Amino acid sequence: MDLFETIKSSVGIRQIVEYYIGPLNRAKKVSCPFHKDKTPSLSIDENKNMFKCFSAGCDFAGDGITLVARLKNIDNFEAAKQIAQDFHLNIDIDNLISEHPVMKIKTYIKECIQNVSKTDYFEKRGLDEYTIKAYFLGYDVKEKAVVIPYSSALTYYQRRSVVDKKFYKSKTEEAGEEPLWNAQALGRQDKTPVFIVESPICALSIMQYGGLAVALCGCGYNKLVETLKKKPTNSTIILCLDNDDAGVKTTEKIIKEFKALKIKYLQQNIAGECKDPNELLMKNADALCLNIQKAINKAKAISRERTDLIKASDLCKLEIEPKKWIVDNMIPEGLSMLVAASKIGKSWMVLQLGIAVSSGEEFLNEQTHQSSVLYYALEDSDERMIGRLNILCKEKPKPTNLFIQLETKTLDTGLMEELEHRVKEIPNLKLIIIDTFQMIRGQAKKNETAYSFDYRELVLLRRFCAENHIAILLIHHARKMLDENDVFNMINGSNGVLGALDNAYFIYKKKRTAKDEPSTLTQTGRDVFTIERLIQKSDTEGKWTKVGSPEEEAERRKREKVDNSPVTKSILALLKAQPSGWTGTTRDFIKASLEILGGLYVGTEQEVGREIKDIEIELLRRYNIDHTMKHSNNGNKHSFFPKQKYNLFNYNK
Repeated sequence: MDLFETIKSSVGIRQIVEYYIGPLNRAKKVSCPFHKDKTPSLSIDENKNMFKCFSAGCDFAGDGITLVARLKNIDNFEAAKQIAQDFHLNIDIDNLISEHPVMKIKTYIKECIQNVSKTDYFEKRGLDEYTIKAYFLGYDVKEKAVVIPYSSALTYYQRRSVVDKKFYKSKTEEAGEEPLWNAQALGRQDKTPVFIVESPICALSIMQYGGLAVALCGCGYNKLVETLKKKPTNSTIILCLDNDDAGVKTTEKIIKEFKALKIKYLQQNIAGECKDPNELLMKNADALCLNIQKAINKAKAISRERTDLIKASDLCKLEIEPKKWIVDNMIPEGLSMLVAASKIGKSWMVLQLGIAVSSGEEFLNEQTHQSSVLYYALEDSDERMIGRLNILCKEKPKPTNLFIQLETKTLDTGLMEELEHRVKEIPNLKLIIIDTFQMIRGQAKKNETAYSFDYRELVLLRRFCAENHIAILLIHHARKMLDENDVFNMINGSNGVLGALDNAYFIYKKKRTAKDEPSTLTQTGRDVFTIERLIQKSDTEGKWTKVGSPEEEAERRKREKVDNSPVTKSILALLKAQPSGWTGTTRDFIKASLEILGGLYVGTEQEVGREIKDIEIELLRRYNIDHTMKHSNNGNKHSFFPKQKYNLFNYNK
């Protein structure tokens, strides 16, 4: 009979509990020794020979051997031996232990640990002496193979031949189902980031430089997901699987599961140009060490709660991801509100915004970053939306990633749950427009002030934006009286509205009686510049456009001319291919341009020379590209090189 079955059949769960903890009450319960609450919560089931603690947050359960192992802080074999001795069982306990398959595995691994000095395999893979000893790495002399245990329990291992690289793993009938390597790292609650890699050797490479790592070991990602389902973690999981097709595809599947479970994660390539972390360790240990620390700092920033205590010195080490823009210089991730008087054209503007973002087109002369958009048109009908879409899109196809919804719930009847569902349902959803805010408002609580009510509702939406890295734009009405000192005093509601927002935008006319007078769009907030734009709505096309001064318009046209010039595109392409700089004659430049840009015509030598001279200042001012020209027997020789390399391609195209 199996060792553990022999013990359990010899000593019942009641005997073990009463011997090691204390007498049971009439309900067969006793105080659980694993938490402070002394109310009897540990109950036994004599039929199943099991126990379970029903205290919230404990849920410890198992058999008598499991109980003694935890009480004495020993493993199950030592616990079985302890029970046999304490209850004076007439069995050959030492022989039963030595013949148990798991104990045979332990004995085998310990023998291999003693022989680890007989191979230099681990040193060649970049692992130092401390790592080899700390993680019980071994060597099988007979098989000429290295042995890597999966945990300090030494109950499962993998063996790899140093001759032909063949793998061997513990048999399931002997050691049970294969676990994750270092799976216990996933159970920590101290927010220490955990790296997920494919192989133990990569996990060891990370552990050597201060990271905490778990290896999938070919188990697939399901075991990882199931482990986190059973025991959620406060840590951020850093995904850094191999840089190959299989690794990329597996990472995508894990991210999908993590999003559904709301597990905090960071996808980070710490191997650089190498296939995996261990390969980088062998090539450049310093680079791996630096990449690991950067990933840890980023992950800490993700897992940090606003209620966490943090030293100022540690705060400054965190790598905070900058907010991403939905519309450059206008709308970033976060909670924003557009305020204007009735009938001024707010709904036209936000529908135009939705079309621009979903199509990746400019909005009010600012570049958008293409993504899906959800537009809650809560004051409109199908007919009105169809009419506006036909006018704004004209002959262009309607966006397939702009989603429109005409009705929804309120903030106290399930809107937040609906938004969570929409984020999961709509791929790459980055902007949600709610027209209008009043249509989603709930009911104020008893004795709740207007300020508290406004602030409470908006904070719900602001937190949702932060958690999901999206932007929500609320449309709201303005008061009728114009406040020329501060237009944001005209927001309908208490001061709690502006206080809870990340950013706010206000459309108004300084002279309301002047029909042709441009409107002013003012923006302010935590993440945007406080600036004003002159804008005007076309009565025939329905579109809002930015209205600039003659000087601004001339500058814009000049900028567009430079951006669209084949010469500019050629220079940028050449320097992207040769970041250190490019030198050649005008003829060389034309030839290289034809090759790089696929035959795009740039002009004759004289035309190209003149245009380079014309855009020379713009190249330096906007792209930090220096241009020099020297006369030679073969014609004018041009040199282009980056003034500041890190800024060379820092522009939106």
